[in-house]
Amino acid sequence: SGLMLGGLFHWRLRPDKTALRKTKFNKQAPKPSASSREKITNAFHWLQIVILDEVELDFGMPSQKTVINGIYLATSNSKSEGGFASANMTLGEMGRSAATELEKLLKSVEQIGGRVYAHRILADGYDSLSWELQEIAEDYILKHMLHAQGLSSELSEMRNDLEFLLRSVPLFISLKDKQLNKLSQKFQPKRFAPGDKIIQAGKPGTTFYVIRTGQVEVVSPRGKLLNRLRRGDYFGEAALLTNEKRNATIRALTPVETLELDKKQFNRFLRKHFRREGTTRDQFQYLSMLREIPIFDQFDANQLISIAEIMERVKFERRKVIFKQGEIGDSFYIVESGKVNVKIDGSVRTTMETGEYFGEIALIMDCPRTATVTAQQTTVLLRLRSNDFQKLLQSFDSLKNGIERIKLRRIKLNRIWDMQATLSNNADL
Repeated sequence: SGLMLGGLFHWRLRPDKTALRKTKFNKQAPKPSASSREKITNAFHWLQIVILDEVELDFGMPSQKTVINGIYLATSNSKSEGGFASANMTLGEMGRSAATELEKLLKSVEQIGGRVYAHRILADGYDSLSWELQEIAEDYILKHMLHAQGLSSELSEMRNDLEFLLRSVPLFISLKDKQLNKLSQKFQPKRFAPGDKIIQAGKPGTTFYVIRTGQVEVVSPRGKLLNRLRRGDYFGEAALLTNEKRNATIRALTPVETLELDKKQFNRFLRKHFRREGTTRDQFQYLSMLREIPIFDQFDANQLISIAEIMERVKFERRKVIFKQGEIGDSFYIVESGKVNVKIDGSVRTTMETGEYFGEIALIMDCPRTATVTAQQTTVLLRLRSNDFQKLLQSFDSLKNGIERIKLRRIKLNRIWDMQATLSNNADL
C-alpha cells in the first residue's frame, strides 16, 4: 500500500508525455454515452500506453521494445476485441482479462526496473486517468491485479477527501451529497513544482482550481503580493464567470497538487445547479474577491455568502473622488476593475487595483478617513456599508478577530508612511 501511495503522489521531474499519449490514443476521456465495455477498453489501453511510455522515458526505446517483445508479446498481437476481450464476454470477464494482460505486461516491466518500479508506473497510469475511467478501472480491472493491491482503497480515500474539500467552497455549499459526489468525479489532479506559474495574469481563463496540497501566492499584474492560498482554497473562477482575462498570477510557493475543473464543466455546473435557485453570477464574483482579502480569511463558506449577498456594485469615472481625508467613513470598498489613487495630505501614497481593498477602518469605528481616494480611471467597486457590516459583527466572532488584525496592521502602515514623509521632508531641508 505504501508503495502505491508513493507512486500516486510522486512528483515527476521528467518531461510530461500526456500530449504524446493523446496523439497515440484519443479516447482517454470517453463521451457520456460510452458503454461500460468501451470504458473498460479505454482504461485498459490508456494504462498500456502510460506503462510503455514510462519505460521508454526512464530506460529508452530499446528497453521498451524488450518489454514488448518479452512476456507480453504473446497477447499484445491478439485480434480479438480491444486486444484482450471477445464480444461474448461479460463485463466481469472483460475486467479479469484486462487485469491478466496488464499483469503480464508489468511482469515484463519488472525484468527491466524491478517490482517497485512496476508498482509505481501502474499508479502513475491510474493517476492520469479521468475520474470516470478510474472508477471503471477500480470496479472491473484493478481488484484482480496483484500490482494494484492497496491502490483502490487509497483512491477511495482520495475521493472522500476531495468531497470534503469541495464542501468548503462557497460555490458548492448548497449541493446535496449525491450532487457533490457527481461533481467531484469531474475534477482532474495536476501537480506543480515550487515557482511554477499555475495561471498567468492577462491570459484567458480556461480552468477552475481547488488546492489539495501546498501553498500558492496571488500576485497582481504589477507584481504586488495580494494573498497566499493553501489547502481547501480555490481560484480561477473569476475569469470563468466574467469571460475576462485572468486578473492575477498564481504561483506555487511549495510543491502543489491542484484539482481542476475545465471551463465547459464549470459553466455546465453553474447552469444546472444555481441559475434555477436564483443565485447570480455577480454574487459568485463577489465571493471570489472576498475570499482573497485577509480580513475575511477565517470565514467559512456560509459567512462569505452572507457578506456577498449585501454587497453592491458602484461605478466611478476617472478623477472622481470616492471619499476625502477627514470625512466620516461609512463604507468599505473592493476594487472590482480599474485603479484608484490613495492620497494622504495631498501626496499619492499608493495605487490600488483589481482585488485590493480600502476603507476598512469605517467598518471598525466611526472615525475620519485617513486618506483621500480618487479613481485613476473608470473604476468599478464593490461596496459594503458600515451599518450592514455591523449587523454581521454581532454574528461572526471570526469577523471581529479579522477586523482587529487588519486594524493593527493598517495603523502600523500609516505610521511607516508618516515616518517616510518626515524623513523625506528633513532630506529636502
